[in-house]
This record gives sequence, structure tokens and C-alpha cells, in this order.
Amino acid sequence: MNVQSPTLGHKIRLPLERWAHILESHDNMAGCVDLVVETVSSPDQLIESEWEHYALKGYNSTPV
Repeated sequence: MNVQSPTLGHKIRLPLERWAHILESHDNMAGCVDLVVETVSSPDQLIESEWEHYALKGYNSTPV
């Protein structure tokens, strides 16, 4: 899956095998791929370091 991030100015790849890897350590995220895509594509806040970017979004409630 490719997610366009206007905030970052480029696409972010989230292949199925990467999502599966995330779920191995964070099984509570199962069923939240839509929220992850929304957060990456339209974050409320973006924290950038030299090597990483963190997209943050506030939600009133989530299944997590």
C-alpha cells in the first residue's frame, strides 16, 4: 500500500509484510490500518529527526 503524505511531500510505502511485522509486536493495532493511513496522510503534528519522522494525530476514541 502507498500512502500519499502531503505533509512530508512524498509517498510512504506500507507493504502487507511490514504491516504484519508491526502486528507481531502490537497486536492491539489489528483492524486499525485505516487510522494509520489517515494519521500518516493527515497528521495533526509531525516530529522530525535526522533519521525518522513521527506522524501524530489525536482521536476522541480508537479501538486500541
